[in-house]
Amino acid sequence: MMSYGWMAAQVIIAMTFIIVLAVVSLRFLLPKIARLKQRKGSGIEILDFQPLEHRKTIYLVKIEDKKVAVASSENNVAKLCEWDIKGD
Repeated sequence: MMSYGWMAAQVIIAMTFIIVLAVVSLRFLLPKIARLKQRKGSGIEILDFQPLEHRKTIYLVKIEDKKVAVASSENNVAKLCEWDIKGD
């Protein structure tokens, strides 16, 4: 018969394994899946983003032959600036 201490240790080990697996999945696999969902033939590509505050983010977007910086909040999306890629 197993002791309660050993069963508790097994539960803690199993939960730790599950949590580590979830963190690794969210950290590494989710961004790769999100990139796969982007349409390949689309002229729009998100190059980078920077979260500022809760639900406020700045995106760097490539649209055809231009780069555009876009600010996004809960209620608004605004173009900050735009430049030609050829001018980089």
